[in-house]
Amino acid sequence: MKKLILPLFFVFSTLSGQHDDVSLSVSDIDVDLFIGESDTVEVVITNSGDSDVDWSVEINDSTEVYGGVTFTKIDYADWTDETNQDRVSDNLWITRCDQYPLFNAYSQGCAYNNGPEGTQWAIGSLSDGVENLYFGDFIEVLDYNVGTVLNENLIPNNLPMVMHDTNEDVYHEIQFHSWTEGGYGGGFSYTRGASTAGWIHLSGLDDHVTFTKYDWADWTEEINQDRVSDSLWITRGNDMPLFNAYSQDYGNNAASGADGTEWAIGSLGDLENLYFDNFVGTLLGEVGYQLLGNLIPNNLPMVMHDLYEDIYYEVQFHSWTGGGNGGGFSYTRIREGAGTLSANSSDTLTVILGGPSVDPGEYSAEMIISTSDTNTPELLVDIDLTVIGSSILVLSTDSLDFDTLSIGLESSQFVELLNTGNDLLTITSVSSDNSEFQVSLDDDSLDIMESTLLTVTYVPSTDGAINGQITIESNDLINPTLTIQLTAVGQVPPEIELSVDSLEVFVSPEDSTTRYFTISNTGPNNLVYNISIDDIGAQTVTFVKEDWADWTLPENQDRVSNNLWITRGDYNAIFNAYNEHPDNHPHGPEGTLWAIGSFYDGVENLYFDSFVNVLGHNVGNALNNDFIPNNQPMVMHDLYEDIYYEVQFHSWTTGGAGGGFSYTRTRDPNRQNTDRSSIGFHADESRRHNQDLHQSLPRNIK
Repeated sequence: MKKLILPLFFVFSTLSGQHDDVSLSVSDIDVDLFIGESDTVEVVITNSGDSDVDWSVEINDSTEVYGGVTFTKIDYADWTDETNQDRVSDNLWITRCDQYPLFNAYSQGCAYNNGPEGTQWAIGSLSDGVENLYFGDFIEVLDYNVGTVLNENLIPNNLPMVMHDTNEDVYHEIQFHSWTEGGYGGGFSYTRGASTAGWIHLSGLDDHVTFTKYDWADWTEEINQDRVSDSLWITRGNDMPLFNAYSQDYGNNAASGADGTEWAIGSLGDLENLYFDNFVGTLLGEVGYQLLGNLIPNNLPMVMHDLYEDIYYEVQFHSWTGGGNGGGFSYTRIREGAGTLSANSSDTLTVILGGPSVDPGEYSAEMIISTSDTNTPELLVDIDLTVIGSSILVLSTDSLDFDTLSIGLESSQFVELLNTGNDLLTITSVSSDNSEFQVSLDDDSLDIMESTLLTVTYVPSTDGAINGQITIESNDLINPTLTIQLTAVGQVPPEIELSVDSLEVFVSPEDSTTRYFTISNTGPNNLVYNISIDDIGAQTVTFVKEDWADWTLPENQDRVSNNLWITRGDYNAIFNAYNEHPDNHPHGPEGTLWAIGSFYDGVENLYFDSFVNVLGHNVGNALNNDFIPNNQPMVMHDLYEDIYYEVQFHSWTTGGAGGGFSYTRTRDPNRQNTDRSSIGFHADESRRHNQDLHQSLPRNIK
């Protein structure tokens, strides 16, 4: 779990004079919730005296505060670069382009926007109480004159703003330090300080309630409903007028408005002279037009009559989103005669804790109720909330089969452990009930969507089939114990014997011979083996083609492999007689690449190209004046067989005087094996193998 710093203040009515006996139904609230849950607690304020008492409420949030973030985007900085975005949350990346106001780079581009999508702004600080601030779009709050208001008022006077991240329901206090105007680069800087995640809300403060429903907010959630009374829950969908979520559904209120209410334009002071109708009728069927064009800009209030409770409220609208663009709205409502407890009466505050946007952690606050009673001028309620996250451990498999393995060997398999929950996962124990299965865990603490590997190693010690089980214990509240089933078969290993450990023969060119050897299995279980024949061939070959020698004859070709026959005509460079002709001006034997250097240099460090290109298109001069007198080798790559040879030239005839040349080539010792066969072999069985050995040697090896 983690703690957040959330300085939060709710300040309501002012106090005035009479004293009497005031008491509370509770003095402390301590609630534990799982993430996503919410709970409500009623606090009843009772005046048992014989005269009226005025009262107010303040909440001091004592949860630890984080240190704040100072962000700067310099003029003309690339707004698409992550370093030039204040990534407040997963879906909120605040930045500017070279002009225009702020925007959200996660979902918006460089254009004239009303402000970062997913935010609402107000001028003021968190200490003022967010419920007392007026929120709107960034440019709206700054009177559509962003640069002037910031540079001439807020920045020089150190006046903060509050930004509401509506996706996360988190409030941030913002202190701007600079703002570049006039399209000169879009630079700005601010400090984003303390924040509140909205873990505590109050209702029942009917004397002064400011309510906001943001665009596209889910109207079915309690936090997006102004629950005026038990049967009156005012909200909006993504468009259309207000409705009562207690008794109406979104879409069934277009003609009237909230069920159980009647409305008038005016204030509580004129109550006796007001004409009441339903919400839509009072606004002449043009709700958005009347609110945005008249009531809001002129600060004209309305009065709402709660017909269920027969209570009147003065309602001052602050914002209204029209045109089907999300259904946002905000207002402040004031109850007739609120803020005063009559003699021998009570009032109820509802404390709402938690909610879908509150992270796991521990939260603390103190609710201070101030009264005009001199005997009890202040009443305190300690509030503690613990939000418990849900760690969920998921395994990539719940069973492993190691098949058959000989005693003395070992085999490992892996299981991925993933935390798909929303809190830290701690793996407290991993154990095996069979010593032949050994376990090793990379990490026992996993953050959200983090994974680790469990290594399971089978080390057989008994002959035959065995079973086992791995048990994993963690703080996963739903499945605290998970198991992995294990199966394997151990066997005593076979024992191989050879009748000989070497075969040595001498053969003439184009000749062959046969030799025999016996493989025996003297062990109790079957033997499976491979025979690999490594045809090493001649490791070092010196080849000579004399001047004017017939290049078409095999003895005048260095037949390196089946498809690579290196030779030369009476002039020009070397070529591949298998598929090239000397009159085609070859750049080097087809199927080869060449480099200057040796095996000692490491072939991976050499630069390879065609033979002629590597020697700078001046083969004779390079060989006779540099490589041959200085014993400088080259490396040839046989692309057909993927074999490297180190080549040391000894002679090269130039000037079209016969095309003679000679070199020594040495094969790379890191050669590949060929001719594999897999053979099954039963216990206590011997087999005789004959090996035909055939070697074709160049006739001009010296």
